[in-house]
Amino acid sequence: MTIAVQPKRIKERTEKINAVYTPPHVADHIAQLTGFDFRCVLDPSVGAGALFAPYKAHDPSIRTIGCDINDDANRQWTDEFHLGKFEDLALAGVVPDLVVMNPPFNGARPKYYPEVFLRKVHDLWGNKIPCVMISPIHFRLNINWTTSSRYVYIKENWNITSICSMPRKIFPGHEVYAEILFFNIPNIPAHTML
Repeated sequence: MTIAVQPKRIKERTEKINAVYTPPHVADHIAQLTGFDFRCVLDPSVGAGALFAPYKAHDPSIRTIGCDINDDANRQWTDEFHLGKFEDLALAGVVPDLVVMNPPFNGARPKYYPEVFLRKVHDLWGNKIPCVMISPIHFRLNINWTTSSRYVYIKENWNITSICSMPRKIFPGHEVYAEILFFNIPNIPAHTML
């Protein structure tokens, strides 16, 4: 008698993508929700500049400050640019009244970059500043509330005033489970969907 041996399934390893740029319709949705009553908007990972575009298109006098680790980041919508890792920048004299960001989702082990960026925003301007962050959905949900320092930090320091759910294929060419978190921005719906 011959026993058939099933081949062992090998789990394919998928490459984690760090640079996933914000689609224009997502940036437009964020700007429509936050409104345009800001003098200075900062994006700590400006990349292609999509998050600035709706603000500058609406009111060119809105000052935009972008940071990025890549010197070739798109500066079309950026009035002031700071080269370097956001978590290492001092940004003396910079005081935005809105922070919008789509930070890299991975690469800052053991923390996620969204947490690193949120903590840096807190260090620079406090936890009352209006802030919008695109983040992987597990940044907020896939954590053990009894042992997670991230959970405790967010719960004790930030006021999530709205959440926007996004389809997993919102980023062209990528399947990413992500959401948009709005901190300290009153007078918008508690939940929206793209």
